[in-house]
Amino acid sequence: MAQSVSERLRARLRDERERHGWSMRVMATQLTNRGVIVHPSTIAKIEGGKRGVQADELSAFADLFGTSADILLGRANSDLAWAVSRLTSNAQKMAADIEGLSRRLRSEFDDVRATVGPGGDAVDELFAVAGSTILQLVVAQDWLNKLANQFPLPG
Repeated sequence: MAQSVSERLRARLRDERERHGWSMRVMATQLTNRGVIVHPSTIAKIEGGKRGVQADELSAFADLFGTSADILLGRANSDLAWAVSRLTSNAQKMAADIEGLSRRLRSEFDDVRATVGPGGDAVDELFAVAGSTILQLVVAQDWLNKLANQFPLPG
């Protein structure tokens, strides 16, 4: 069953809020700082389908997320733009996550290597697997960055 325009708008507002890591309170503050007074309870009602979005609110949401009202509304011509925006955003987030994982793994690997040093087949195998894993994480991060840079997000 196809989503209505209202359902798409609610889902996209929630997705964007969550993608930015904002609570409803933080999002309300962001909007208020832009001159549109929206309370966290209003955002909850909008996302929950208990309240519609006013035109000035829609405009403020679009500005806040650096997109257009058409994309938030899910108009047919904007679906590709929305999908690309989500793909780019998720690729950027995953690349950053992998960078953190790689850094932690590299640190742990260096600690083990400094403590244990070379010795025995099991230790050598552990070092080989850890080194290969770090290399694969770096490769994955590079590919995600390439993907994200194909369609950079605005501002």
